[in-house]
Amino acid sequence: MSTMPPKGPWGDWTDDGRMRDPAMILERLIRTEEMEVALYRELAAGAPTEELRMTIYGMAQEEEEQVERLRELCRHFTPRTRATAEDETESTSYSQNWLEGVRRARDTEEHQAMGLLHLARLAPRMHVRNMILNMAEEEVQEAIFWNTILMAYWGMYSSYYPQ
Repeated sequence: MSTMPPKGPWGDWTDDGRMRDPAMILERLIRTEEMEVALYRELAAGAPTEELRMTIYGMAQEEEEQVERLRELCRHFTPRTRATAEDETESTSYSQNWLEGVRRARDTEEHQAMGLLHLARLAPRMHVRNMILNMAEEEVQEAIFWNTILMAYWGMYSSYYPQ
C-alpha cells in the first residue's frame, strides 16, 4: 500500500514550488472546492440517516459559498508591477524592521500549516490525521493573528507594505 497522497488538481501538492501565481492558485482552489461540492452531494445522497444527509448537504452549501468567496478574492490579485527604484530603497527604521518581523512570523505560521496539512495526507490512521489537522488549525489561527497585526499597522508606515 502506497503512503503517497493521491494525485489531484494540486499535482504532487508542492508542484516543486512553482505555485507562485495567485491566479493559478485561486483557479485550482476553486476547482478543488467545486469537486468537493459534487463529492459532498454524492455522499449526502447515500447517507444512512436523514440527519446525516442534511448535515452533509449543509456542508456542500458551505463549500459553494467558499467558491464564491474565492472568486471574489480573484479581484484582489492583480499582476504586480515592477517596483520603482524609490520603492526598492530599504529603510532600517524600527517600525519597518518590526513589521518585517511580523511578516516573517505570519509566513512561518503559514508554512507550518501547509507542512502539517501535507503531513496529514500521509497519516497512517484517521485519529493521527485528526491530531495533525488540529495542529494545522492552530497554525492558521496564529497566521491570522499576525496578518491582522500587519493590516492594522501597515498604514501607519505607508512607505512600507509587507506582502
